[in-house]
Amino acid sequence: MDVIWTAEFASNGWIIPLPESQFPLGEFLRPAVDTAMYQGRLYAVPDYSNADVLYYRKDILAKAGQQPPKTWVQLQRLAETVAPRYGLYGYAGTFAPYEGLTVDFAGAVQSAGGSILSPEGTKVTVDSPQALHGLEFLVSGFEQGWIPKVALTYEEESSQAAFEAGKFLFLDNWPDVHAALSVPGPQNKVYGKVGIAPLPGPDGPGSSSLGGANLAISAFSQHQQTALNFIKYMTNEANEMRMLEQGSFPPVWTQLYTDKSLRHSYPYLAVIEQAINSAQPRPAITNYDQASLVISSAVYEALTRQKQPQQALEEMAGQLTQIIRDG
Repeated sequence: MDVIWTAEFASNGWIIPLPESQFPLGEFLRPAVDTAMYQGRLYAVPDYSNADVLYYRKDILAKAGQQPPKTWVQLQRLAETVAPRYGLYGYAGTFAPYEGLTVDFAGAVQSAGGSILSPEGTKVTVDSPQALHGLEFLVSGFEQGWIPKVALTYEEESSQAAFEAGKFLFLDNWPDVHAALSVPGPQNKVYGKVGIAPLPGPDGPGSSSLGGANLAISAFSQHQQTALNFIKYMTNEANEMRMLEQGSFPPVWTQLYTDKSLRHSYPYLAVIEQAINSAQPRPAITNYDQASLVISSAVYEALTRQKQPQQALEEMAGQLTQIIRDG
């Protein structure tokens, strides 16, 4: 299951509680474990974790004598000045009106010190100065052109393809993109030229939405014990390492991030661990899909100047309040 589904599946009785004592949860990344909990009980086991990172053209920054950006101001400056000098667009994310835009918006809001909902998902908190700051940062990117209009059509795969084709200086995307960027081929114009850094924020490192996948057991399964054994097998250390090596999926075992051989093969592991530990889960709300649709639609209206940012947030807050009330 996607990590955002735990509350919905558990509250509807579609999955069963799992025995915490049978899994080495203390050895797992705590943010990943938190996504598998609902109302204080374990309903799933983390399979892999995820947090957005900033991909950048290390060859271009080296030529320009620049370091990867650590703040929004630095990101904007490099996207505005260095990128066009080398015939590139500045910055790509997932800005089409779908879940990916919710993820990018939530990251901007969190990085600015705000939130969309309270941690328990019972109170709307998005109509705040911090959330406005996050939204205005994205809106200004499109207005000033360092985020090009074409990015309004991008989902994960299309933004990755554009970066891979050598069109962008920066890309905000999930860690598994690294696997594709690391394979030489005629479509990959950036092979050997890519670095990975934490997402920048207003005054330092930013915060991503927490992603990943969990394994749960259907309440309607006739083979629940077999399923439990399979989850133990799938989440053991060897399989976690295999998912990293073959798909760039971040493991949930903390000790793999300090493994010397893995750190040598995947020098970006420390960046991903930092990104996951500083990420925040999306709200544990039982009708998340409906909430995400409201969020992405309102943000898209602001990005395309159909609504002023403050108006978009106010209308988003009203609709989210209604969803919580009806839920």
